[in-house]
Order: sequence, then structure tokens, then C-alpha cells
Amino acid sequence: MNKRYKHIIFFDTEFISTRRKNQPIEISLVAYDIVDNKLKYDRSFSTYILLEKGTYLNKYVTAFTGIDNEVLDKYGIRIKDAKEQFLYFLLGYSPKDTLLAGWSISNDIFMFDILCNKEESTFDLSTFDWYDVSNVYKNYHGNNKKETPSLANVCNLIGKDNLNFHDSLADAKATKYVMESLIEEQGLGNLLTPRFISKIKKSRVLVK
Repeated sequence: MNKRYKHIIFFDTEFISTRRKNQPIEISLVAYDIVDNKLKYDRSFSTYILLEKGTYLNKYVTAFTGIDNEVLDKYGIRIKDAKEQFLYFLLGYSPKDTLLAGWSISNDIFMFDILCNKEESTFDLSTFDWYDVSNVYKNYHGNNKKETPSLANVCNLIGKDNLNFHDSLADAKATKYVMESLIEEQGLGNLLTPRFISKIKKSRVLVK
């Protein structure tokens, strides 16, 4: 096992993505300490994000996530404030010993990049190491299939089927449950190896 990791932060986002607009509308982070090769809850952060000018919810997003304009108007915060709170939470951990983990993470990374760097280049996400739990699960249970199984289906297989999927906080927690299942099967030392760690490129968002 790579001994340097002391924390794993599980994350998820819900978002709008169209030809003209890409914006996160909900982000969640749930941090765990690694103690005796087990995950011990530390703290969490989750928020809805108000729509930017010219950005609109469509029926598909609402049907998929349960997020509608009423939810965003009532609970959402400005994207500028979400950025500040996200970075405050994230930078409470050192990139030297913290792993960021999610399920099928490419879109989530893009949304975090938009959050941090769209208006001005604020934070280089490649500072942290990233970990796609879906790829690790496929490595052990994929039966040579190229398709990534849904998080909901995998949670059903491990007996965690009573979650509110496509809610970012619930999905972050669900990813943690899958990780714990893999730890029980394979041991943490076999999971936190370089072949499963992702090194992402610097920001791909065009900043002004």
C-alpha cells in the first residue's frame, strides 16, 4: 500500500451540461481518515448552487436528480460562495496525503474545474491525486466488460440499496460503501496502488 495516504475524500456532483452552458448545481464532499486500514468519518460539505444568468434547468435534469428551481431558490448559494466553501473544505487537507475518490469521475472533475477556474484561474486540481472507484470495481468484478456498472446497481449487489441515488451527498456516501466492500475483499493495500491512482491534467476550462 502507498503509506502516504492519510485521508480519502469521496465526492460527487450533479450538474447541467449543454452545448452552451456547463454548471454544477450540487456538490458534495465526505472526508474520511485512514485508521488501521479502515475508513473513519471526519467531516463533510454539501451545497446546492444557484443557476448562473442564462442557465436553465431542463426536465431531464430535474427527473434525474430531483433538483428543481424551487430547491435551488430555497437552498442554493451563489457559485462564487460555493467555490470559496469548496476550497476552504478541500484545502483543509494536504495534497501530499489525501486522495479524492468518486464514481466515474471525469464529469465531476470537469465540474470542479468550472467551479474553481471558469472566471479566474484559482486552483490547480492536478495538485491532488484522484481515484475512480468504478474502475477499481471493474478491475475485480467487471468480467472483462467495457461498460461501467451504475453505482446504484453495485450498491444493490453489496446490500446498500436504500439510498437516494443522484443526490450528490448520497452518491458520495454510496461510493464510500463500495470502497469499504472492496477493502473487505481485497485489503486496502491492494487498492491504493499506483495503477489505480489518476494524475489529471491542469485546468481544461478556458479562463477569461
